[in-house]
Amino acid sequence: MKNEQELIKRCIKGDGRALATFYDSYAPILLGACLRYVATRSDAEDILQEAFIKILHNLPRFEYRGEGALVAWMRRIIVNLALNFLRKKGKNLLIDEQILYHEAENRALEEEATGELTPDEIHQLISELPVGYRTVLNLFVFEKYSHSEIAELLGCSESNSKSQLLRARALLKKNMMILMSNKEYIPVYGK
Repeated sequence: MKNEQELIKRCIKGDGRALATFYDSYAPILLGACLRYVATRSDAEDILQEAFIKILHNLPRFEYRGEGALVAWMRRIIVNLALNFLRKKGKNLLIDEQILYHEAENRALEEEATGELTPDEIHQLISELPVGYRTVLNLFVFEKYSHSEIAELLGCSESNSKSQLLRARALLKKNMMILMSNKEYIPVYGK
């Protein structure tokens, strides 16, 4: 994308308008990615600011490899900063293997529920997952990391990463079913 390459060049030269455009274009994407990892918006905004400082400092070394490369590079930076933030806060990024689900909970996952969830409701349910589950789910599903990459990032085994993902999906599905079954639908008369 020619415009993106030109914007990068202008940012490197210190063009104020280009920097503002750069921030306005990419901040919402990066903030959204960060909010999937940290619990509060203020923490996410702090990480976003730190990310932009790091991005702009390293922008001259960025190698443009086609459309999507810049966003992928910036997302890796924001994800790494979010993970570092969680580590500094003393959050355990992995859940102990002792956490088991009861048979009744597993059966609840198979029940069919009616209705649909909004993207905001799904985002809320993801944000309520335990930090370890949420982290692995985000890295695998949204960031497209492999289990070997996740294992390296989090300092665990690939099998641990896989089990965390499995449990995250199961808990998310269970919570989605609960939310959908608790929704009250008001009948519409006259149609």
